[in-house]
Amino acid sequence: MNKKTLYSLVLVTMLVLVFFPFLTRGADSIGGIVGTIKTNLQGIGAGVATIAFVVAGIMFLTATANPSRITIAKGALVAGVIGIVIILLADGACQFVKTFTGASGSCTADSSSSSSTAVDRDKIGSAASYQAMTGTGPTSDPATILNQASQWDGMSDPQRSSAASSSGFQSSVSQNYDYMMSNVSNIK
Repeated sequence: MNKKTLYSLVLVTMLVLVFFPFLTRGADSIGGIVGTIKTNLQGIGAGVATIAFVVAGIMFLTATANPSRITIAKGALVAGVIGIVIILLADGACQFVKTFTGASGSCTADSSSSSSTAVDRDKIGSAASYQAMTGTGPTSDPATILNQASQWDGMSDPQRSSAASSSGFQSSVSQNYDYMMSNVSNIK
């Protein structure tokens, strides 16, 4: 293995390690992670293929009948076409990985329900109040937060006042609210 190949492998490994958390942000299942990575790589690949087409065009224009430069330009054009074909086959690769691992869901970046459900800050406050009243712990699942918020919002004022006057209610609400604000991935 020559130095150039080794350096390339080290660079790619470092990039994957650095950008992997960003590529999978918001995904909480194998299908969601695969879909998020696929979507991000399709965008990157489309950009690289576009650059390959532009470079190939410039190389053709500046080749001035030089056969070696025309050959290099054809290679760049073929690389762009191969890149586009790979991008188009990415959905099939996603389906293959999901079938092989037994994952469920669709091959899209928002295949997990929790990452696609946005939660308002006031709903988090209502859910924190409901959790403090019932003694349930905080959660980072948006669907549960919305359910708890609707239950709190549906209570009468005397019921809320009675709960709010209990010992430790405000500190429990504050702790639950802080937890959810820092752990819920999709807040409006």
